[in-house]
Amino acid sequence: MSCLRFCSDETSVLSLLLYGYFGHRNFGDDLLVSLACRLCRDLGYQGKIDLASDARGVGYLPRLVTGFDNIVPMTRRAHRLIWGRYDKVLFAGGGTVFDYRTSMSPAYRLRKRISDTVRFGFPRMIGTRYASIGIGIGPFATTEGKRVALHRLKYHDWLSVRDHESFKHAAHVCKGQNSLSIDLSLLEASRLRELAKEIDRKPNAVGMLVRSFRFGDVGNRYLEAMRHAAQILENRGVDVHWLSFQPQYDHAALEMLPAGSQIWRWDPETMNFDDVYRKFACFNTLVTARMHGTYVGGMLGVPTIGIELHPKIRFAAEEFSNTSVLPASSSGERIANACFDLNGKASRIDLKRIAEQETRLRRQLSDWLSS
Repeated sequence: MSCLRFCSDETSVLSLLLYGYFGHRNFGDDLLVSLACRLCRDLGYQGKIDLASDARGVGYLPRLVTGFDNIVPMTRRAHRLIWGRYDKVLFAGGGTVFDYRTSMSPAYRLRKRISDTVRFGFPRMIGTRYASIGIGIGPFATTEGKRVALHRLKYHDWLSVRDHESFKHAAHVCKGQNSLSIDLSLLEASRLRELAKEIDRKPNAVGMLVRSFRFGDVGNRYLEAMRHAAQILENRGVDVHWLSFQPQYDHAALEMLPAGSQIWRWDPETMNFDDVYRKFACFNTLVTARMHGTYVGGMLGVPTIGIELHPKIRFAAEEFSNTSVLPASSSGERIANACFDLNGKASRIDLKRIAEQETRLRRQLSDWLSS
């Protein structure tokens, strides 16, 4: 440990910090932090592992995530000082580098660059090392927004990204070893394929996983089509199940669902990940506006229809057969017809290819952790 570390020995930490969208009661990100922590421990990392979170009410994380030591609150001041207290910082929280702004002032760009230099550049100068696993990069509304957002990644040794578009972005910023890998949720692929064999699929059950979305031209208007699709399906005798992976964030979307709808909500205080898997394995078809709905449905063999609010839903669907993606502006009739087209089919994934990518990811992460 460099003697130039921030603060005194009392606050100095010889360990690893996991950084991402942790503690916000979002199923996908809760799963990612659990898998990232487990992966580091599986690789034999014996140092201290802390989780960085800017969320409130993170007390539920210890019941879902094992192998970590502390949850570090990311206050405004901590954002400036915390990075330099660690030997290594691992970005493991999915899609954390993006920018939807269509314009930004020169003053904002300057403040952002200075902030990132203080947060990431100065700690790097005194010995903190950075890497990312399974992250998504983008989208960006403007070239300038992309340049500003990517600045924080220039201090990385290594970037492991989950899709081809992110890999293109990574090539412009990180001078270290970049790799096209997998979303960490796919580490569950083999286990979920076996789990699905234990659960009977309900032939007339369709899951509809919604989310609030305030970006782009469509926004939450995609829900009008999902409601219409649900009505068409129910008129044909289909049992529609409404679902939310982040109910607090999804409040506006849930308010738009038909009056009296029964809604299943992810509750990290009382549920575990297998509860979610068992729920989703029962569906004959899944319509999802969330990326990790695509991954979970696909790994369980459930044919899945992604509503492309974000390119990452299309990238996730490319991992599976019998999984389709529809534009966010699609009509209710088109969504319903896609459900009928996939009825009785099963999603497939190349488990051998996933195993090879996992082996490569483990080797690269192990090398970085031990370097």
